[in-house]
Amino acid sequence: MRFTKVRLSILEDGRKFTYQDLFGNEFSKNKQYILTFQNNHNDLISDYSSMGALFFTGKYNILYSGDSRYTDSLTKNINRVYELSDKNYMNIQILNLGGLKRIESEADIVNYKNLYENHLGRAGVYGIVKSTKPEIVLLSEFGEEFLGKRLTLVEKFQETFNKIVENRKELVHTKIFPCEIDMLINLDTERIPKFKCFVQNTGRYEFKEYEKVICDNQTNANGDMMIRYLYK
Repeated sequence: MRFTKVRLSILEDGRKFTYQDLFGNEFSKNKQYILTFQNNHNDLISDYSSMGALFFTGKYNILYSGDSRYTDSLTKNINRVYELSDKNYMNIQILNLGGLKRIESEADIVNYKNLYENHLGRAGVYGIVKSTKPEIVLLSEFGEEFLGKRLTLVEKFQETFNKIVENRKELVHTKIFPCEIDMLINLDTERIPKFKCFVQNTGRYEFKEYEKVICDNQTNANGDMMIRYLYK
C-alpha cells in the first residue's frame, strides 16, 4: 500500500505563510512567502471564505485577487499586503474579471457605487490597477459572453492605461494580458516574462517575449502564431 504525505494549511485573513510553514523545515532558508487577505464575494457558498493572496517568489510579487467585488475593504486589504511585501520587485497581478454588468456604465469607483455585486468587473479592475500600478496584469475568469472577444476587451483596458501613463507622465507602464486555460508564462530567467505560443515553422510550443506575441491575426516574420489567434 502506498501513502502520500499531505501537509494542510488553512489560509486566514491577514496571515503570512513562509514556505517553511507550508512545506516543512527543508525550506527554512527559502525567502518566499504568501500574504493573505479577505475578499468580498457575494455568494452563498464563499461569501465568508473567499480569499486573495500575494505570493512573493523571490523575484516577483504576484497578487491574486480571487473572487471578490470591488469594495473599500478590498482596496485596504490589497494596500496592506503591498505595504508588508518587498518593494524592490516587479509587481504582477492576476485579477478575476467575472464579466460585465450594465450598471457599471454608471460606476463610481471613488464611492464604490454602481458596481458588479460579486466580482471585480471592469470598474473594479480599473480601480485596482489605477491605484496600485502593477507592471503586469493577467486578466482572468472571463464570462462566457467574452468568447472570441477577450483580447479585444484587454486591448481597450490597455488603451485606457496608456492614456493615464501619458497624461500623468508616470514611470510604471502596465501591460495587460488575457489569461486562458493552458496558458504558461515563464518568469524564471529574466524580468521580461515570456508567454508560451505555437511556432508554426517548428511545429512546437515555445516561450516568446510578450512584445512578439501580442500582434495581429497573422503570423509575424518569425512564424509565431499570435495570442489573438488562440482567443478566436
